[in-house]
Amino acid sequence: TSSVTPSISNMMRPGFTRAAKGIHKVGFIGAGDLAEIVFLGVKEWSLELTEVFDDETKHFLGLDVRQISDLSTATAEALIVCLYNREYPMLGPYLPDGIKRDDRMYWIFKELAKPENTTK
Repeated sequence: TSSVTPSISNMMRPGFTRAAKGIHKVGFIGAGDLAEIVFLGVKEWSLELTEVFDDETKHFLGLDVRQISDLSTATAEALIVCLYNREYPMLGPYLPDGIKRDDRMYWIFKELAKPENTTK
């Protein structure tokens, strides 16, 4: 895999050809406020939200939400990570403990320098 973390801005920038990459259906990892904002972009970019994974809610905008532990069963062409480190929100790319990176994942926040005195 690339050492560059894919971000949603890379996925959606004008030069990115979603059709060429086979991205039409996306899934969300996380169903909070950030996911609601990202959903507006998904609609604007004519993508289809097909699945959502979150451990704290059961429904998101008409979709049944599956547990994050079920992420290995995801069928979307891209998975948009709508979760973040609550202590350091801009400290991307964040994933919950025990979740492995997947080449289909795109982060809202790019990786920034770690603040001093953090271990995560």
